[in-house]
Amino acid sequence: EEVVTNDSIYIENIEVIAGEAFEIPVMFRNELAYSAFQCDINLPQGIEIEVDEYGDYCVYPESSRLTNTHTLAASKVQDGVIRVACYSTASRDIRGNDGALFHIKAKAEDGCEGDLKLTMNNIRFSTADGTEKTIKDAGCTINVGQVQGGEEVVTNDSIYIENIEVI
Repeated sequence: EEVVTNDSIYIENIEVIAGEAFEIPVMFRNELAYSAFQCDINLPQGIEIEVDEYGDYCVYPESSRLTNTHTLAASKVQDGVIRVACYSTASRDIRGNDGALFHIKAKAEDGCEGDLKLTMNNIRFSTADGTEKTIKDAGCTINVGQVQGGEEVVTNDSIYIENIEVI
């Protein structure tokens, strides 16, 4: 039986520079105990999840929340959509009630800029006894700026200048 819960996945807004790698911590606030989950990550155009030398997506578990019996995997569902799934071979619960659940290593493409929306949907968590809960959709804004002549230009009208010498 599918039951909607107030437990939530959330991602803080991020500011990044085009062409540079960055990490997206995916947070989970929960009252109930769960041992497994899945979610779909919808990437905006210009943002891609990095892959390792085997071609696997760089999605990493948060060791303070997931036990050694948890397996975390990510695969492409369709262009721009990555599914992340996690389960415990021993049906162990996710530890804690708030904090990072997993991390995504991503990159903003060169030439990309502006406020880009990353969303997550199809978020489902399962308890050790097999009860499935649906979690509300989540998302964040990734503000992508450019580096020009030693200055980091962020598109929210802020300018960050490196190595300023005051005389």
